[in-house]
Amino acid sequence: DYRTEVGEQREVSIGPTRVRLNTASRMAVRSEADRAGMELIRGEAAVQARGAPFAVVAGAGQLLTRESDLNVRLDGDTVCVDCLAGSAVLRHPMGEVELVQGRQVVYAAKSLGAPVKADLARASGWRRGVLIFHYKPLGEVIAEVNRYRSGRIVIANPELARRPVYASFHLARLDTIVEQVQRLSGARALRVGKVVVLS
Repeated sequence: DYRTEVGEQREVSIGPTRVRLNTASRMAVRSEADRAGMELIRGEAAVQARGAPFAVVAGAGQLLTRESDLNVRLDGDTVCVDCLAGSAVLRHPMGEVELVQGRQVVYAAKSLGAPVKADLARASGWRRGVLIFHYKPLGEVIAEVNRYRSGRIVIANPELARRPVYASFHLARLDTIVEQVQRLSGARALRVGKVVVLS
C-alpha cells in the first residue's frame, strides 16, 4: 500500500497510530475487525501507537501493542525491534516475548532472541536525520549508507571493510560521506559514474 524510494521517508496515519517509513521500505495496511495493523514487507518503520489496539507483522512475528514507540527493521528474514517507549508483545512460532521500553529483540523465521538492552539513540537516529555507528565495521557502515543515497560506495579492500568506525553521518549531507571516510581511514577513492570504489 505504501512504499519509499532510496533516500525518501514517508509518514502514514492508520487511525491514531502514526507510521514513518524509512528509505527503500514498503508496508501494507492489514487491519482486522478489532485491531488496526500493518505489515512491514521491506525496510524499516517507526510505529507510534496511541491508545488503540495495533498489530505489526514483520517477518515471522507479530507485535501487538496499544501504547508504544517501536522501531521495526526487516533485513531478509531477520527482524530487529527496538522499544523506545511503552510496551508490546511479540508473538512468534517459537514463543511469546514481552518487549518494554529500552529493550530490543531480534528474531528470524527459525530463531527468537531474548530481549536485550537497546541502543535507542542509534535505533531512532534516522528519524532525526542522523546515522549513528558505534565501532561498527566500515563494511557495515557503507552498506547502511548505501540505503540512503543514489549510486553506490564499494569497498575493494577487505582489511578496510573490517576497520571499526565510531561516527555520526547527517542524512542531509551524505554527499560528503566519501571524504569523511577518507579522513577517518586514509582510504583512496576512485569515482566511476555514480560508483565510488574505496581502497
